[in-house]
Amino acid sequence: MKLTRRCLYCNCLFTPNPRTNGLQKACSKPACLKARRSDAYKAWRSRNPHYSQSRNGKILRWTSKQPSYWKKYRRSHPEYVRKNRLRSLERYEEKKAFFAKQVAIKSDPIGFLNTIRQKMAHSPHFAKRNAIKDVLDGILTYLLFKETLHNETLSTPQTSPRYDGSPVVLSELGRKAAPSPVKKTQ
Repeated sequence: MKLTRRCLYCNCLFTPNPRTNGLQKACSKPACLKARRSDAYKAWRSRNPHYSQSRNGKILRWTSKQPSYWKKYRRSHPEYVRKNRLRSLERYEEKKAFFAKQVAIKSDPIGFLNTIRQKMAHSPHFAKRNAIKDVLDGILTYLLFKETLHNETLSTPQTSPRYDGSPVVLSELGRKAAPSPVKKTQ
């Protein structure tokens, strides 16, 4: 009878390679192998935290002794230069898009969430649309309530009685505190 094990990553049964002597933890699916390699790399890095520091020092010493290496390399490898420029442009565009999205969210959070909700309603790519829609509806309701309350407070000064009975404008509460009640001493 062949030995079977459960994969640590996808939890399916697999027959380990007999040459691994029972040490195999993941099946042969590409996603599981990638996850196993990633975990092994993280574990190695945690056991050897100073490796990158010593390696960087060696690289810096070597490049200081070879100052024209990268110039020559770029001249002799134009395809590398082209790919590097494209990658740099992509990184720049991603960063620019990220900050533009942040500005859009900060300037109109309700509109931004509404567009997400509308896109989600018509897109087949969201698996649990109803659950996400309920959460978004709750957030939108809260934000709409908060914004309308804020706008009402700014547009019409409302009053509330003080301890001594005189009115205080609610919009002033953030600027100065209401007077504290005076204790009577006997």
